[in-house]
Amino acid sequence: MKKAFLILTLLSVSLAGYSQKGDNKFHFGIKAQPALAWFNVDAPEGVSLKSDGLPFGFGYGLITDFGFADHYAFSTGLEVVYRGGKTLRNSKNILGQDPTTANKYSLQFIELPITLKLRTNEIGYMTYFFQVGFAPGYAIRTKADITTNNNGVTSTKTRVDVSDDINEFNMSMIIAAGAEYNISGNTSLLFGLTFNNGFLDLLDDTQYGGKKVKGTSNFLSLTAGIMF
Repeated sequence: MKKAFLILTLLSVSLAGYSQKGDNKFHFGIKAQPALAWFNVDAPEGVSLKSDGLPFGFGYGLITDFGFADHYAFSTGLEVVYRGGKTLRNSKNILGQDPTTANKYSLQFIELPITLKLRTNEIGYMTYFFQVGFAPGYAIRTKADITTNNNGVTSTKTRVDVSDDINEFNMSMIIAAGAEYNISGNTSLLFGLTFNNGFLDLLDDTQYGGKKVKGTSNFLSLTAGIMF
């Protein structure tokens, strides 16, 4: 995480200098995204596995907007995103008991969003936008807290490395909407709502009883930032 933060800091300094020299078709910014994250789980018949809750996620990163026409911009950047989710599995053992296994995944990805941003004219001090696109990502951290409950006896293993069970590559669709409030010149406060819908199977190598299960990662986030 420290390396990712250092890279983002260096890029922000470089882009800030460029944005001051460029024309008003280029905008640069930074953002933070508190989020709710979850898995969509697809388990085969005979495997009792389901999504189990909405843990908090988080993201932060850089925004770069390249305007190519009135009201249209190509928007990209570099983001560190904390994905994850909870799963719960029930399975009868040979004694007829129902032990459960609860996994709380903590997954960290570096993502490169590639989106189209549509913007309105400035209304008062406000400019509204709608954004749609894709975000390829690469996992840089794959941990899980695993809790088992067997006949009333509970045990928990924390920060377990689950890299062998997680697909290191991800691809997601981004839909976002929000507004920018102009402070002065090209400087604006940004706020919005973002839905990030993963469509690659992150539980790539996860099997129960020899049966393959699938899971996609999603999150819904508030976005706050500043544009220059």
